[in-house]
Amino acid sequence: MSQLLKIVLIDSLCAGAKAELVMSGNTSLNGTNGIGKSSFLKLIPVFYGAAPGRVIRAGANKQSFANWYLPNASSFIVFEYTNSEGQPRCAVMHRSGESYSYRLVSSTWKPELLYIDPAAGLLVPAAELQGHILRMGVDCSPELQPMHYRRIIQYNTGNANLDAVDDLSRRKMIQTLRPSFSLAPKRKDFGGIDNVTMAMLESGHTFEGIKSTMTEILQQDNDDPSQALQSISGHAFRSLIDNHAGLQIYERW
Repeated sequence: MSQLLKIVLIDSLCAGAKAELVMSGNTSLNGTNGIGKSSFLKLIPVFYGAAPGRVIRAGANKQSFANWYLPNASSFIVFEYTNSEGQPRCAVMHRSGESYSYRLVSSTWKPELLYIDPAAGLLVPAAELQGHILRMGVDCSPELQPMHYRRIIQYNTGNANLDAVDDLSRRKMIQTLRPSFSLAPKRKDFGGIDNVTMAMLESGHTFEGIKSTMTEILQQDNDDPSQALQSISGHAFRSLIDNHAGLQIYERW
């Protein structure tokens, strides 16, 4: 079963520090105003493929997503998860010029993936990350742009759903990475799951409810999850969340 397990922030919202946030089991996120609770929650739809620019808009926040979440060359965001077959994987975000990129790694999270010397806090430069991880005997993808990452994490449909990808080498790379790194079962897709998480955040839904709903959707291997997701419009979903009784019914679905 696919599931988001952990988010690891390195020199990100907590400058110069590493913070690990376990997502599995019962998790409570609390703290004083301004400590970063909302900023952390906004990373959940990013994992599911939402364009980071939808989460942090430079015009409104005076900073881009990269400058807010990945301010330095030593800044990383790691999403540890299991793919559709329950195998451990990591999606790693890092600074790339003035923007950001993803890497997909066939491993559970461990500091050695990103640190040359964990005790001293010495990190691998992002440009050398693939070589460093491959030398550990662990598969690591090349840099992935958000659009390409979304086509991998949400879709496990071979060479389908690639109309927006014109570069043939990128199309081939996405096809190759999908079976190992997608959240969706073989020949299925979770297209739109990022929109669902965004709608939940915008409606003020709770952290526990987000986890519960995403788990329920991802567990539906016997049906067609993409059809279920497509049937939920942003307006209808927000209306549903406003009704507590309706929300309880939805979370049992």
